[in-house]
Amino acid sequence: MRSQCRVPIVLLLAVSLIIVGAYAADWTSEDIGTAGGSDEYDARTGQWTINADGVDIWGSSDGFRFIYQEVSGDFEISCQVLSIENTDGWAKGGVMGRTSTEGPAAYAFSFVSVANGTSLQWRVSDGAGAQPDGSGTAGAAPYYVKLVREDNTFFSFRSLDGDDWEENHTVNQPSEILIEMGDPILAGLALTSHSSGNICTAEFDSIEASFADQRPVEAAGKLSITWGEIKAPY
Repeated sequence: MRSQCRVPIVLLLAVSLIIVGAYAADWTSEDIGTAGGSDEYDARTGQWTINADGVDIWGSSDGFRFIYQEVSGDFEISCQVLSIENTDGWAKGGVMGRTSTEGPAAYAFSFVSVANGTSLQWRVSDGAGAQPDGSGTAGAAPYYVKLVREDNTFFSFRSLDGDDWEENHTVNQPSEILIEMGDPILAGLALTSHSSGNICTAEFDSIEASFADQRPVEAAGKLSITWGEIKAPY
């Protein structure tokens, strides 16, 4: 009688790890106006861990870690900022649209800070001073933030649950701003420690972008095999 062969439990566990949604392949990450940053993407969970130095995203030039794609035309991008290390009350992370990777580039940034709420900040032209002054609307990580571009207007939103969105802005300031950026621009995730020489670690997930490739791929190093192929010989 032919002996019966069973699929090892370890193999079954390995196969289960194939069911992932990894969308990191088309993204570029780099330090802007600083050095020493890094990031790691978990294909199984869709979570990004970002480590960033940087004096700030503010003033006439920025220092931060940026993970981005090149985008033309209207778009929207959102994420949940799960956590931000407290390197400073103004350490902040969120979603950004930006003209270039130069430190003084024009940008719109919808973000969560450690101790100064959630907000929209911007620079209307390369080298101009960032705006607006003041703390944001009360809120801290974990929090969802979104940035939407329609023509040359950028809209900022925030949400506790990722379903019910409200305007995200500094107190008594707008949640939208007109910036003539042209095309293409860079859009993605941004984090700064607001403490030059110190690394801030933050976790981002639930990343959704209208311009991103939404086809799931397998995590690196996992088995490229289907359940049918495993079962067939037995």
